[in-house]
Amino acid sequence: MNNDTKLLKKLLREEIRQKLKAMTAHERQDESSMVCKRAIELCSINPGSVTLAYMPLKTECSPVEFFEHVHENGGYVAFPRCEENGELTLYIPNDAEAWEKNGYGIMEPIPSKSKLVWPDELNLIIVPALGYDHYCGRMGRGGGFYDRLLSKTTAYKLGICFSCQFLECIPFEPHDEYVDCVITGNGNVYYKNS
Repeated sequence: MNNDTKLLKKLLREEIRQKLKAMTAHERQDESSMVCKRAIELCSINPGSVTLAYMPLKTECSPVEFFEHVHENGGYVAFPRCEENGELTLYIPNDAEAWEKNGYGIMEPIPSKSKLVWPDELNLIIVPALGYDHYCGRMGRGGGFYDRLLSKTTAYKLGICFSCQFLECIPFEPHDEYVDCVITGNGNVYYKNS
């Protein structure tokens, strides 16, 4: 990795973390709701389809309203589980008791109480990030979990973020993965290669 790129990403991550901490709970709720409304307008959900979502941390854009919409339309919602080898395994939880908190403070499905799903079974992925840009470039938290997953699937990749997480341009490296579309907290939508 180029040291300049590494340093720039580190600085951008810290800048975004500070902006996220400064948001009020009300602002987070309003922007998450706007993002979900736009996602519902843009993404058709077919019965039996599988959407990968995530349980949001306190400072993350929440996809909860969207995955409730998926359930209401007969779709299934899978969630990732971080593994020690740097990979994500994907599960559809059986019920509200099928959850536990991991070392990062993220709620994850308990494998024995969930159905395993493979990346090629996914139709749509709601992708979290620390930042997105106009080109649908993504900057994660630095672990590479989602870059590895996104390279293994042809599912439609939808990035969601608060407006303060949207950047003009993210420094990109060969292993970094783009998403197909980004929706920001102010309702703007950006498409890859547009």
